[in-house]
Amino acid sequence: MKKTHNKLTLILISLIFALLITQTSCSKVTTKKQTIDKSKLLSHVTLTVPETKTTISFNAMHSKPVDYTSDKGQFAEHGILSLRTRHIQPLGNQGFVTILAVSRGGSGTFIYVARFDQGKLGYKMTDSFLLGDRVQVTALAIDHKNKIIISYKKHGENQGMYEAPNVPVQKKISLPHPNKK
Repeated sequence: MKKTHNKLTLILISLIFALLITQTSCSKVTTKKQTIDKSKLLSHVTLTVPETKTTISFNAMHSKPVDYTSDKGQFAEHGILSLRTRHIQPLGNQGFVTILAVSRGGSGTFIYVARFDQGKLGYKMTDSFLLGDRVQVTALAIDHKNKIIISYKKHGENQGMYEAPNVPVQKKISLPHPNKK
């Protein structure tokens, strides 16, 4: 009975998470510098779920949240993650950055900026930066020095987490290439 309840809870969270994630259905994104063929970038993506050692490989082109389970270590973890493909920004020919959303079954959805570099079999996440819980990303860009400029809204101090975030934030961050750290 408890296993059935846990599976039903995970399915319900998956459905809610899928409704919250807005994705584009187009297969190409045009930036000022170049057109990105998302089908090539996202056909094989490997990432390590932030703050865990769980590695997942999947086809992210489907724009659907992915369930993951980790039985490594003392505690099992279940969750849902999604790449927000409308925010993909190229890093020349070496990779791209985009937004990653992770829900671990609680009430939060944690939003990260994630860097992916080209590997032998596709693109692998090499770094990430936590933006916060249930933040709303409004823009993601790369400047001429390969710094990431991100604009988003977060919740105010006295604002309920059930409300839409309303405090604007702009950050400039660096997710260096793993060979240059």
